[in-house]
Amino acid sequence: MGARHGARWGAVCGAALAATAAGCAALRGPEVPTPRSAARNTEANVESRWHVAFVPSGAARRAEMGGWASMRSGESRANTSILLNITNATPGAVHPWQLHHGRCDADRGIYGPASAYEPIVVDADGRGAGQATVRMPLPAQGPFFVRIAASGAAPDSIVACGDLVPPAP
Repeated sequence: MGARHGARWGAVCGAALAATAAGCAALRGPEVPTPRSAARNTEANVESRWHVAFVPSGAARRAEMGGWASMRSGESRANTSILLNITNATPGAVHPWQLHHGRCDADRGIYGPASAYEPIVVDADGRGAGQATVRMPLPAQGPFFVRIAASGAAPDSIVACGDLVPPAP
């Protein structure tokens, strides 16, 4: 076989291999997402963001609510984006939440305006998610915490709270 036929054979084999790989990927089906009920932060690069996993608070332990939150730079460096995911909450419940300066046991006030934080509506499976954008740059230092209230009627009754861990250096 000449060099010209060998090159053609290599191109045909390469195309066949690529088609086979694409076919196998199509047969495999879509990626199965991580269950939303997992009480851990599944965001990419979690170590480069402020983050926390929630634990139930005081008397609310009977509810065993869990979840996670993270804080990172927004689309503009002038903004901070806060993401929140809760699990094992009461279906249909509506929970106000906010990011605060300080720690769960030492509140130093809300981070940004209260209007930035829309309440979380819990779905039929006990999951809920929230996102807030605060028009302030991502802070380099803390401490910060996220707190979740029982309801709008009981904003001082905290059902979950978590101190954020700063990004890894």
